[in-house]
Amino acid sequence: MFGKFFLKVRSGGKVHFDYVIAYRQAIGIVDLKALDRFMKTNDVDKLLLIAENPLTQGTINYLNDLSWKEKVEVVVTDRLLKTVSELKKKYREKEIKVINLDEFGERPFQYDSC
Repeated sequence: MFGKFFLKVRSGGKVHFDYVIAYRQAIGIVDLKALDRFMKTNDVDKLLLIAENPLTQGTINYLNDLSWKEKVEVVVTDRLLKTVSELKKKYREKEIKVINLDEFGERPFQYDSC
């Protein structure tokens, strides 16, 4: 009954997520660096990267050097938010976290005018 309101914490104090859905129009190295910190501090079974633009070669090379690369699935779509919504419905019975990469990690500081 209350299971959806509490996060599952596994040994070592890591929060468990079955799926993490991270989305942005174009995913770059700044986003992967922030996700790397997230993946190291949480227990994630599958990371779905949703983008409108394909990853650049530099981003792919950076992703291939990460220790959790086998947990990643990249989805390129022209309907970004609709795809995110469909995935949320598909995995609604699982522990999921949805991350807007425009508001995650160090990306927001790039837009700060101060």
